[in-house]
Amino acid sequence: MRKSVSHDKAVAQIGVKTVKDGDTTHYLVDIKVDMRNFIKLSDSAHDLGNLVSNKETVEFGLTSQNLANLGGAVTYEKGEVGNQ
Repeated sequence: MRKSVSHDKAVAQIGVKTVKDGDTTHYLVDIKVDMRNFIKLSDSAHDLGNLVSNKETVEFGLTSQNLANLGGAVTYEKGEVGNQ
């Protein structure tokens, strides 16, 4: 995630908190500065800031699939076929 933001000042402001819930581990994105300032740093920081600021839960998943033909990312609904 930090690599995709590709702006040194923005990357330095991104933290990831680890939260254990039984056998499940959750990683929470933490922006360490005022969001209004963060989203001005780059286009990708703007996009990430909007996701983090969203009132709904946003889940990111890692995959070994090559998603290049889909634009590099895919959005799945919960339980949708293909959502691993």
